Amino acid sequence: MVVVVVLAVVALEAVYLVAANVALAVSTKRFASGASAGFAFDRGITWIPGRIHFRGLRVTARGGWTITIAECDVAFDVWRVVTSPRHIDTITADVSAVEFATKGATRRAKGAMHVVVKDIVVDDASVSFGGNAKVDETTFESDGVAFASGVHGTIDLRVAPVDVATRSLLDTATGTIALDGDFLSLVAVASLASLTTTQDRGTLHIAESLDGGHFGPSSEIRAHTAHATLNDGRGASAAFPRGLEIALRPMANAFQLEARTPSLVFGSADATRPPDTFDDFELIVPTVSAAKSLSWSARHVSFHEGATTLDASVDGSLQFDKRDDKSFVANAGDIRATKITAENPEVTNRTPFDAHLVLDRLTVSREQGIGIGGQLHASGDDATPVFELFVSSPSIRRELTTLPKHAFTLDATLERSESRFALDNLTLARGEMTVRGGYVRHDAQSSGAFLVRGGVLPIGITMNGKDESIVLAPASGWLERQRTAP
Repeated sequence: MVVVVVLAVVALEAVYLVAANVALAVSTKRFASGASAGFAFDRGITWIPGRIHFRGLRVTARGGWTITIAECDVAFDVWRVVTSPRHIDTITADVSAVEFATKGATRRAKGAMHVVVKDIVVDDASVSFGGNAKVDETTFESDGVAFASGVHGTIDLRVAPVDVATRSLLDTATGTIALDGDFLSLVAVASLASLTTTQDRGTLHIAESLDGGHFGPSSEIRAHTAHATLNDGRGASAAFPRGLEIALRPMANAFQLEARTPSLVFGSADATRPPDTFDDFELIVPTVSAAKSLSWSARHVSFHEGATTLDASVDGSLQFDKRDDKSFVANAGDIRATKITAENPEVTNRTPFDAHLVLDRLTVSREQGIGIGGQLHASGDDATPVFELFVSSPSIRRELTTLPKHAFTLDATLERSESRFALDNLTLARGEMTVRGGYVRHDAQSSGAFLVRGGVLPIGITMNGKDESIVLAPASGWLERQRTAP
């Protein structure tokens, strides 16, 4: 009788082994796609009921998620897993990659991630579970480029019942995420305009607390590097020689991006031109997931045009218009500069003035570099330093300094790029005197023409490189002819 029982048990085990493993073998891709989630595997093995070992498991989920698992053990009670709601005791997995692809971008985490998930309950589309992960020597990538490496730490979450067909698992999650690693690259920022980037190895710190899907006030993702650069395809660069700090912090139901640096330096492809510098620069994007605007400020800005340097305190804002594959484009920008002073070897008057620039266009691209265009309005107590920005002739400057000081307003259309600076449709009003004209620099060549009215006779001022001249009582149409001359 004992022999019969033993043979029966062996026979049942043999039938189970054959049937279960054949079923696993023919089902490797049967569930590869589904309404909200799917999975496929290279091989599944079971020796006893309620225990399955998978190799090469791939899980896909709604929203572009893909999880690749090298080894995975699943433990369950056979009766409880076939009844509703279904229960799975534990899933122990060595995850080798987590990928998220959406809106043409791919983010990936690769490395050693040991995951334990317990008490999984599946009721139709509703899922709940608890789990933890130990992350060790993991690399984070953006479109195939590593921006962090050596990431290590822990993730501990509990997910309350959630309908995965319509909501994210994080919507009901409670727990903590604590990760640290090396910050390698600003590629996620540079890719917005197809720029290239280099930087020193920095630090990455992720500290998140979740309570029912809501981030705690102390949550943040922070990256720091001691030095970094962004480069376009023409030789110009934006450098952070004294370091850069980037932080993502929860604000209501979104994340706010903050970037701060003691010094931002814009260098030209022309090595003879001094760089523009922004001290104590700060940039804030209130909503990262649906970024439509940003604000920025700099305690002190040095802006160079020709032999002249403009120093000011500046702040501004931008409303994003559109982005394409090769450039970053924004419009409706608003920049205010206060207490601007002009300096060059021959400037005689450094009276401060203010300016307001409304940008129609800001473009950042690898091919064209940084370009801006918009309407400029300036005002101040004395127009002499404004004239001295364009006029270098000592004799003309002496004439300008004899003019009485008077408050002024200036309106013009401004355009500036790596190779071009232009002020068109310029109108300056100073008491009874008005000045109309324009100025343009293309690479190393500059030219301009202005018509001054309000004195005894109208005066024309022309500039062609360093050659400048005065025309007394120019004929009608003189200014238009000068501005359209080749």
